Amino acid sequence: MEKHRTDTEIAQSIKHYEAALRQFQKDNFDKAVELFEKVTASPAKEVVARAQVYLRVCGEKLNPPVLELKTADDHYEYGIMQLNARNLDLALENFSRADKLAPEQDHIKYALAAAHSLSGDVEAALELLEVAITLNPTRALHAKRDEDFRPIQANSRFQQLIASPGKRA
Repeated sequence: MEKHRTDTEIAQSIKHYEAALRQFQKDNFDKAVELFEKVTASPAKEVVARAQVYLRVCGEKLNPPVLELKTADDHYEYGIMQLNARNLDLALENFSRADKLAPEQDHIKYALAAAHSLSGDVEAALELLEVAITLNPTRALHAKRDEDFRPIQANSRFQQLIASPGKRA
């Protein structure tokens, strides 16, 4: 009789686990937590271990850590992450904050220019790129090869900016 009860409990746990996974995949983390918690009482240790991993992930999704971005470097680094993920609004916001905290930093101006290029703001991209190159002429070499500037590569002003310093008008 004990074996039958355990088999029934394991089968029920697997059903809860599968239902929890479906909720997790739908980003319905509250419901997923409820179902994964039911699984943790299962006698099937492997299923319990997997459910506990998903419970931790659900907890992180439901309560994401609060980022405390205080310095220009904090905002710049976070902006780079957002730029790489193509979250352009967040990238622009953080690069702008970094620029306010540390004006005249060529790497920040360059990153802002790249984000503006990708977002379609050609004028802002070109103005910021020009400042970045003025602050650090090697930025022209970077921009020439940087995929983030692909949207503006055909622009004549861009071509002029990335030309070697002796050729710029």
